Amino acid sequence: MKGLVLITPGDLFDYLKSECQQVQEICDACGGLHLRISRLRENDNLEDAPSAVLKHLGELKRPYLTAVEEKLLGLIEFEYGIINEVLPNSQ
Repeated sequence: MKGLVLITPGDLFDYLKSECQQVQEICDACGGLHLRISRLRENDNLEDAPSAVLKHLGELKRPYLTAVEEKLLGLIEFEYGIINEVLPNSQ
């Protein structure tokens, strides 16, 4: 039959397996970002500007940061002693 695509259960399983892996990677990325933000927000001396940046980053609807967002978060982590140095890709 013209235009008919046959999908076997094996094809479906492989597709779902790869999709599950993608979803897991997204969840891991979001969890890591949430942890980084949470550690900073626990600081009693957090100033208003860094707090506003963290609020914005926490509201993002994507599981990754842009280069600028990563630089901002890395700088805030450095300034508040969460990390010892700003990573080269964050400069």
